[in-house]
Amino acid sequence: MSIIENKEIPSIIVGASLHHAMQKITENTTGEERKKLLRIAGQAVLDFLKENDIVKDRMTLSDVKHVFVDVLDLLDDLKIEDKENEIVFKLINPLLADCLREAYLTNTPVFCPYIGVIEILYSQINKTKLDLTAVEPQKEGNLELTFRKC
Repeated sequence: MSIIENKEIPSIIVGASLHHAMQKITENTTGEERKKLLRIAGQAVLDFLKENDIVKDRMTLSDVKHVFVDVLDLLDDLKIEDKENEIVFKLINPLLADCLREAYLTNTPVFCPYIGVIEILYSQINKTKLDLTAVEPQKEGNLELTFRKC
């Protein structure tokens, strides 16, 4: 094993390693357990973002998109399809697209705390409880999240 001394490790490596660890931790959970863990992890990330003045109370959907795309640089775009009984979030070219492509190819469930952040923020903004019904990695590395409105 080699150790790189006095060299800055790119944050993408740190992020990818954390994503990999979360995937491994949750790979043997049921759908309901995974949803609960997503909400817990999402709230923890959201609390951190609030403590660091990255998100604020009473945000709009435009604000949420700005945070994900421009501030955190996690995505190239966030598209929202708000339908009568469900909402679909399309995460375009996410930072960890390679991991999502692998999940697509291996049919592995995706676990990412930012899914929980999206759920919590949308619920707060629209005063609508959501239930995650699908997390679908796309062949090109994009991700679609579908929530049922409760």
